[in-house]
Formats: sequence, structure tokens, C-alpha cells
Amino acid sequence: MNNYLFYSSRCESSANFIRIIQNKGMINMFNLISIDQMPTEQILSMKIKYTPMVVIRDMSGRTPSSTFEGKGAFEWLDNVVRFREQNLAKVVEQNRKKILQSSQQMKKEENILGFLPSENTGISDSFSYTADNLENIAQPKTYMGINTDHKIITFNTEEKRINQREMNDKIKEITKKKEQQDSAISNMIENQLKSNIINKLTNPS
Repeated sequence: MNNYLFYSSRCESSANFIRIIQNKGMINMFNLISIDQMPTEQILSMKIKYTPMVVIRDMSGRTPSSTFEGKGAFEWLDNVVRFREQNLAKVVEQNRKKILQSSQQMKKEENILGFLPSENTGISDSFSYTADNLENIAQPKTYMGINTDHKIITFNTEEKRINQREMNDKIKEITKKKEQQDSAISNMIENQLKSNIINKLTNPS
């Protein structure tokens, strides 16, 4: 680890700085070094004037170390935290879009039932299709193409004709299934987003 944090246990600013990096999950980015037991000559030789003092070293060794002391250390920390949160927000948004795309694809593959009042409340919705594979596919209400095998069975007797109450019950049943499916998908998306956020916070690298 190439970054150093010089602090003093007698310095309130040092305590506040350490508290912030702990809360932000950044404390593992630093080697913490107390100056309380350092000889004065060593402190002066290291040019430590204020605490906390942050020393950021380039891992490649191509650029000199960057030093931030006192108020400057807090300004540096504020910029780093803001940058990390912006990047995290971008990652979360990207993951959210991926999850939504995945859930939409899953809907198509698993033939999840969808309910639209404009499609499922017409008179013809009480008909039964003879082909089993058409039972969940919305069909045009205005016309039926010729030379097709798509036939429907209608009930001509008054006893078998669906009434308004039965139609309302069917609509309620379809609506309930749709709400359950939407809730399951929303919970899945929310859980995956929470998991991604936690992983990013606990593993910043």
C-alpha cells in the first residue's frame, strides 16, 4: 500500500478524518502512522506541519508523491468521495439497465402473462381458442385473416354465455397475476442493485 496518513491522537481533525474514511470504506487505502511518539527532528525532516497529513504515492514511480495537510487533506478527501460516488452511481445505473433488459428478455422467454385493459376487456375475450399455443397471445379484435387455422368457439346458449360477474372475476385474476409478477421482478432488480452497491462499497478497488 503506497498511501500514508499521518495523524495524532491529540488532534481532533485527525480523529474526524479517520472517522470519515472508515464510514466511506476507504481506510484500507492508507497506512496509518501516528506521530505522537516521533522525535521532533523526524517530524521536521518529514516536513509534517499539520495533521492529518495524506501522502499519495504513484505506484508506477513516474510521478512524485502528492501531499495534503490539514484543511487540504479534507478538500482532497471530499473530491475523492465525490468522484467515487459519481462512478458508483454510473455503475449502478448501468447495472440497472442490464437487469431491466435481462428481465424483459426473461419475460419473453418465459411467456410471462401481461394484462392490458385495452386488450383484455373486450367482448371477444370470453371466446376460447382451439389451439393451445394461442391461449396467451392477444389476437386482433377487428378482423381475422383468411385461410388460417385459427378458429374460435363461441357459446350460443344463454346458459353457457359468460356474464359480467364472471368476466370481472377473470379480470381480477389476471390483474392479480400481473401484480405478483411485477412485484417479483421489482424485488429481483432491487436486490441485485443493493448487492452491487454493497460489493462496490466493501471492495472499492
